[in-house]
Amino acid sequence: IDYTRTPNRISEGFIYLFKALYILENTISEPNLVSDAYSYVGLTAYRYEQYQLSKRYFKKAVDIKKYRSIRGTNNLALAYKGLKMLDSANYYFRLAKQYAIAENNSVWITIINGNIGENLFLEGEFEAALPLLHADADYCLAIKSYGNASNALVYLSACYLALDEPIKSEHFMWRAYNAAKKDK
Repeated sequence: IDYTRTPNRISEGFIYLFKALYILENTISEPNLVSDAYSYVGLTAYRYEQYQLSKRYFKKAVDIKKYRSIRGTNNLALAYKGLKMLDSANYYFRLAKQYAIAENNSVWITIINGNIGENLFLEGEFEAALPLLHADADYCLAIKSYGNASNALVYLSACYLALDEPIKSEHFMWRAYNAAKKDK
């Protein structure tokens, strides 16, 4: 894990992760532990924009029957989004949202709706994306998650620009810029 976070040692870190994963798969049958290991490999691959690898391991984590989670399913959808497979991403975002609704988890519902809003933007559905992105940006600002807020605000700015509302677009771009500065 440390090597995957160290410049010039990322490849070595992946090698050790895969060795550990091989040992885990062949010696431990605890579903939650195996799923967590798959998720970690998927998340590490996602961070380095290795979306195909990320998708493979998030899918393995989600496919463990005893381990269905909002986070894992959302992460799988993000990997599909990274691969520009928006139909698959939408499918898993909707599934993650169903899990969040079943758990009455309003935080995850807001986060997933923001992700769906980003996909709607990418599909050219600007009007439909706006309320989802607004709620995501407001939530992220409220919890001081400025990087995520900046992301949602950039999408809002782009939506308003696409809808030929440049003044609103500029307003949200400045808010995105300020949030990004706070996040460094």
